[in-house]
Formats: sequence, structure tokens, C-alpha cells
Amino acid sequence: MPSQKNPGRRRGGALRDSPSRLDEVRTSARDDYPDRGKGTNFPGIMEAVSSQSHLDAAADTTTPAVYVASLGGGLAILDRSSGTLIAAVKGFTNPYGITAAAGKVYVANSGTNTVAVVDRSTNKVTKKITVGVYPHGLAASPDGTRVYVADTGPDTGSGGSRDISVIDVATDTVTATYQAGEAPYTVAVSPDGSRLYVPCSNGLYVLDAADGHRLTVLRELSRPRGATLSPDGRSCYVTLPMDNRVAVVDTSTGRVTKRITTGLAPWNVAFTGDGSHAYVTNANDDTLSIIDTSRLTATGTLTVGHIPTGIIGDGTDLWVANNTSSTIIRVDTTTNTVSATTPLGLSNEPTSLVIA
Repeated sequence: MPSQKNPGRRRGGALRDSPSRLDEVRTSARDDYPDRGKGTNFPGIMEAVSSQSHLDAAADTTTPAVYVASLGGGLAILDRSSGTLIAAVKGFTNPYGITAAAGKVYVANSGTNTVAVVDRSTNKVTKKITVGVYPHGLAASPDGTRVYVADTGPDTGSGGSRDISVIDVATDTVTATYQAGEAPYTVAVSPDGSRLYVPCSNGLYVLDAADGHRLTVLRELSRPRGATLSPDGRSCYVTLPMDNRVAVVDTSTGRVTKRITTGLAPWNVAFTGDGSHAYVTNANDDTLSIIDTSRLTATGTLTVGHIPTGIIGDGTDLWVANNTSSTIIRVDTTTNTVSATTPLGLSNEPTSLVIA
């Protein structure tokens, strides 16, 4: 589709950053928090993980860790085995979406028009890439050569942003801009890297990953929020917060095969490693819905923290970001119990996670 002129696009340069909540604690609100909140739950937990005053800290990068985008607090880094908060990184503007590729972590600055690049060897922000306005979801290609960015834009109606920015990981530059539907919220990539599934305010758009041309549109999926491909790539699970259901899309036909009732405001989906079960974060009733993928039926629920949104699978474990309670929990899917809880400090508002 040819390039369109719209208010969601800004390629002339980065918008001016606004300070994060933790930066405000260090500067304009310093009198309210003379010790930057250290030793408190608002918001000193992330501040206290480092003895350095500017909150940058390096972690052991020889083994994978859990990286968490936190709207109010920056980037949190958790030990994957224990769930312990081991480091935190500043330098973001309302960080929302997150992904990883080629030894780097990419974080969408949803309050501006940039994606921050974090070098895992140092846990430092090395670059900010200008994309469309108010980017939210990110996804890396399976081969790690591209990062796709949903440029949600300021307008969720007709005439708003439709952009998907394509970042070349080798150069960390935008090399293409695809067109999806109105206000694209996130991106999911098929396991073979050939297709993009993009929830937009006017339906689910499926694009060819090679050149961005539109393959199909499921307009009957009203205001979808999250999209996750099953491990075998045969199904795409799409959350419908307004309907309290998850739609299961057959990727071979592009048709909805089942709508599964969940809890209130389903937000995101993650699968167990073997694909036998899917777990759905229900933002408005503080639960996870557990779906048997062979029967396409919800078989149970698990109570978690307040307003769960982000979720990611880790073999037989899951990691869940509880937005308002500002905690990260690990769920053992063999017992469906919470095996670890990590507080990040009130107001930090974690949104999404990646293991890298």
C-alpha cells in the first residue's frame, strides 16, 4: 500500500522526551522524596537495586534474564531463576512494549516517537530510533534481523496512524514503513517469520512480513488488543477486551474458528512451551484464564495481582506483569500456582516482558 499522510507519522526527528516518574523523583519532586524514595515502596524499590544515584546497573548477561518495561520506572531486570530484581535502567519515556534481538533489548517509548536500544552486555541505552508517534507493541522476527513497531499514534479513529515501522537490527535504523489498520496496537510474528498479525482499532490485519502488503483483514474482531501465535503457528489467539472473549484464528484459512469466554477485559495471551494450554491476562478482574488448546475451552482461573496485562511463556513457567499492583509474578503451570512475586514499587506500572 502506498505511503499515506497522517498525524501518526513523524520522521523528521524525535519528539521532546518528558521525564519518567523516577526522574521526577530525582529532580522536580526531589523535595518530596529527599532520598529518592529508597527503602520505601513508592517508588524506591527499583532505585535501591543499584548503589549508583542515576539507577543504571549492569547485570549478569551470561544467562537469560526477564526484562520488564515499566511505564513509571523504566526497565527492570529480574533473575530468571529466582525472580529477584537485579538491575534497573533509566532513560525512557513511558516505556511500554519490549522485545529482544541480537544481544539487544528494544523498548517502545510510548510517550514520544522513539524506540530505545539497550545493550545487554552493559544494560545501557545506546540509541533511540525515531519511529511513528506513540509506539506501543514491538515484536522481533524469529531470525532476529528485524523489529516491527506498532506506531499507535494519537488518534484511534479514521485518519489516525496506520504505521508499522520496520527496524533493521544490524544498523538500528528504520528501513521500511508498512500500513496496517487504524491505530495499530501491537504486532505478532508467525513462527516462520512470514506474516504479521496486527490488532488495530478497526480489526485484525494480517500482513506479509517481507514487503508489508495486506493479506487479509478480520473486521469482525472489534477493537482487539493482543495477538499471540501458538507455538506451532497454526492458530493466532486474539484478545477482545470489549467482549470478554478470546478469538482463535486458523492461520491457514484466516478465519475465526472459536470465541472463548474469559474473565473481564482479556489483554494478552501466552502459551506453555508444548502449546497445550494458553493463559490469558484479564485486566479487569485480576485473574488468568486457563485455556485447554486441544478443546478450545477455558478450564479454570488463577487469581493474580491487580490489573494483569503483560504475560510471557517460559517453558512450564509464565511471567505476568501486574500493572497497578506493580508486581511481577512467576506462575508454575504444572501446578497453576504462583511460585515467585517480585515487587517493583508502587507507581512503576509494569506493562510487558521479554526473556533475553
